[in-house]
Amino acid sequence: WEIQEKVKSEVEAMTGLNVAAVNVSVEGVNVPKDDSMKTQEDEKLESKIEDVFEAAHDVKDTVEDFVSDAKEKAAEIIETAKEMSENFKNDVIDIGEEAADTAEDAVEETVDAVEDIADEITEEIDDEE
Repeated sequence: WEIQEKVKSEVEAMTGLNVAAVNVSVEGVNVPKDDSMKTQEDEKLESKIEDVFEAAHDVKDTVEDFVSDAKEKAAEIIETAKEMSENFKNDVIDIGEEAADTAEDAVEETVDAVEDIADEITEEIDDEE
């Protein structure tokens, strides 16, 4: 429609005559495959698509880095937990051994005290006879 209007305007301007109608018939369109025929809009669109792909690639790299860092931190936490667990286990064993030693000492002292009392009673009995 725009082409018809432009042709009409130009013919009227050149001839000074009124043009009733302009018929334009397009037989075909050849689209060249080279980049020289790209429009400015095509170039902008391609640039935006490239920007999107670049941004997506950057996001992918960032996510991969984040996942890698998270795996490293998780491995460190697991190792620390294992060390803490081993230390706790060793502390519990040490406390248990100390408690056993204390109990053994208390039993020995009790046995000694009972033997002393038994000896005293035996002596008293022997003295009464």
